Amino acid sequence: MVFAERSPFACTINAMLHDAKTGTMIAVLEGRAKSEGYANDELRARVLRAALKSALSQIPAALAAN
Repeated sequence: MVFAERSPFACTINAMLHDAKTGTMIAVLEGRAKSEGYANDELRARVLRAALKSALSQIPAALAAN
């Protein structure tokens, strides 16, 4: 019998939001996500998408602040 080792998997995405015309930096965005179970390829992809979604969800607030 083979037991899958429980290994957490985490992903952090950092991005800079720039004004398209001037190149001025508007904001630095960071998204994070992690899993606690066995991190197979599908779970790693889900964690990556969740971290990306977290970072992208900050764009409206960053634009509104400028």
